[in-house]
Amino acid sequence: MRWRGRSLPTLLALAGLLLACAPPGSAAPMAQGAQQVKEVALARARASGATPTPVRVDIARVIGNWALVRLYPRPGQTDPALVMVQRKGGVWNAVAGPGTAFPPDLSLPEQWPAELFGGSGLYGGTTILPEQVSPGAVRHWIAEGTNVAFRFPFEASARLEGGRIVIAGPAAAPYQIVLTPLAENVGPALDEWAFDRMQAQPNPASLSAEYFPAATTNIFLIEAAQGATLTREYLVAPKRGGTAWSVQATIARPQPERTSLPPAELALSLILQTLLIGPGATIRPQALYLDPITGYQVQYPELWTALFADGAGVGLNAPGRITPASRSVTIAAVAAATLAEAERQVIESFGRNVRTVGTSTFGPLVARRYQGQDPQSAAPVWGYLIQLAPDRVLSAVVKNDSAGPDGNPVNGFPIVASIARLP
Repeated sequence: MRWRGRSLPTLLALAGLLLACAPPGSAAPMAQGAQQVKEVALARARASGATPTPVRVDIARVIGNWALVRLYPRPGQTDPALVMVQRKGGVWNAVAGPGTAFPPDLSLPEQWPAELFGGSGLYGGTTILPEQVSPGAVRHWIAEGTNVAFRFPFEASARLEGGRIVIAGPAAAPYQIVLTPLAENVGPALDEWAFDRMQAQPNPASLSAEYFPAATTNIFLIEAAQGATLTREYLVAPKRGGTAWSVQATIARPQPERTSLPPAELALSLILQTLLIGPGATIRPQALYLDPITGYQVQYPELWTALFADGAGVGLNAPGRITPASRSVTIAAVAAATLAEAERQVIESFGRNVRTVGTSTFGPLVARRYQGQDPQSAAPVWGYLIQLAPDRVLSAVVKNDSAGPDGNPVNGFPIVASIARLP
């Protein structure tokens, strides 16, 4: 087990990567739909024998006629696996994988785009930092009849126009972000609906796309390049399914190695990170994170920053710059099915560097607590092993916090205590 709170991932067999240049095991019908893309990726994984049966399959990244499909195993088993697929002659075929990573010199009959393994830079990195948008510099928007709530920069303005919400930047940094409700109620697999919507556009081979989670929503970004600018449409829906919204903006092409976000991207990031969709959506003092794959939800202070890793866990960082010394709580599933098995794994992994403390509870959930030291900083670390379900254990690790009179971390404990199973 690693200190970040989940089992050390078992790398997939190298044989899966060696299949990269072999003839594809299965070809899709003459169609371009999301179901065909996923079917050829699953067929490739089954033929390799190197990947556990997935509990979810996502179309994670699309660059023109190339796509990456991500296969999620049962939480705690290993890292998600990737399969590369290519469209040629109107047919999608799997051409490489499955694997957790691909070598940069991967040899294929046709050169694949290096950007396939990059990201859109939605947040200028993984997320926006707390110091980029202070709590006093944001507005809350809860418009009657829209079924959405979100935050946006204080210096911007918001107005309703025929059912749409228009966010406009100040004169010193003009931009426009438009939120539009769509007459679609989509299920949890937003990527399938959004991918097929993307393929219906006039020239889908000129577009790129990325699929990723936010706190309570899934987001499918469709991007078109226009010289020095990018036109972006974010299709957003609740993680467990519901009404879809479109968030559209045109931004300057991101500069490499930048250290801050332009105002338009900062506003986009803030809106997308805080967007709540559904009847009665409201801004609350506590932020919410949902993990439908593992099956839990956790509330955390809105001033903390959440680093989303859907299917593997979530990292919560205290206000201030995110560094190795930041106070944090990391929650993830582990491979063990019971508390006793998880505790044994912890003791075997750390030996004298960890000691078990005893039984604890988080609401109706039973837990075990242990203490240790961060191997890099020697700072104290608290770990909580939580029985989420009869066959599911979560690990919640609190780092860089001071100990209170009861031996618990002073600041991390209230966040960990908010874990609950999804209803």
